[in-house]
This record gives sequence, C-alpha cells and structure tokens, in this order.
Amino acid sequence: MSDVKVWRANHEGINYAAKVEGIKLELTRESGSRESFGGKSLLASHFLTKSKWQDHVKQFFGEHIYGEIYNQLEIAQTEFKNSVKNT
Repeated sequence: MSDVKVWRANHEGINYAAKVEGIKLELTRESGSRESFGGKSLLASHFLTKSKWQDHVKQFFGEHIYGEIYNQLEIAQTEFKNSVKNT
C-alpha cells in the first residue's frame, strides 16, 4: 500500500490538512479554538466517486494537490482490490 502523505493549506485563517493513509483520506480543519476542530474520514472508493468531496479538496488545496490526492487514492484502491482478489 501507499505511504502516508499529508498536505496542508490555510484559507481565510483556517488551517486545513489532508492525509492519505492506505485507502483512507482524512480531511481536518482547525481555526484555533477547541470548538472549531472538525474532521472527516473517507474511504478511497467514496472520494473517487463523489464530486462533493473532490470539489472540497480543489477549493481548499488547489487543482495540483487534488490531482496528487486523487492519483494516490486511485493507486491505493487498485492495490486494495487486487489484494482482495488474491486472497
């Protein structure tokens, strides 16, 4: 499976992070107060088929990072599918 990779961005004073680990994408947001922390964990298969989450990543991280995340999740999902077939 793929290595863990993290991307960070700041948009209007809010810090965002995207982390790919295996077949999971974790999106987090932090604006500095305890109440503001938020996060979402998505399986690769969900992210790869849902424009809502793809658009979210494009908006906060840009097209280039979106492409990196999409490609990494696509590879991880393919590796996962192949490992399931071989068991």
